[in-house]
Amino acid sequence: MGTVCRVNRSNDKGFTMIEIIMVVAIIGILIGIGFFSYRGMMDRYNVEKQIKEMYVDLMSTRIRAMQRNRIHFVAFTSTQYAVYEDTSPVPDGDGTLTIGADTQILQKSLMPNFPVTITSWPPPNQWSAASPLQFNAKGLLDTNVTTTGTVRVTVEANGEYDCIAISEVRNSLGKWDGTQCKAR
Repeated sequence: MGTVCRVNRSNDKGFTMIEIIMVVAIIGILIGIGFFSYRGMMDRYNVEKQIKEMYVDLMSTRIRAMQRNRIHFVAFTSTQYAVYEDTSPVPDGDGTLTIGADTQILQKSLMPNFPVTITSWPPPNQWSAASPLQFNAKGLLDTNVTTTGTVRVTVEANGEYDCIAISEVRNSLGKWDGTQCKAR
């Protein structure tokens, strides 16, 4: 008679289909978690980047006003802000922003995904092209013309900084607590 061939399954090497499906599912879950963590990290980075750039530009405007011994303006719109030096009429300006006649020093667009809210005190005044921030020749916020206030990013990204408190003598980076910018 013939011999019977027996297969010894205890020595099989390989994976079952269920094991492969489980590994692929676990990898998919980990990639999904990593993507959302990365996106949150990038949102925090972009919020801080925008606020810190605005802070530096405001501080540079104060310093430039002192160096040039001339009034400087910061005009905000919903999508950008611009810095102007009061040069019209020549030679020392007239203390009012005249877009097109005064010298534009800087213009920056805001990130569309991270809108900025500008709140001035006392309300309902708002800084805008019509009523910009005005730094006098000593680098102080001219409170006779401009009010103090806050610039903040309205998107919740839990970054270290998401607002700037602007007062007569200084600008401070801070964290919005729901009602005000707490300087850090």
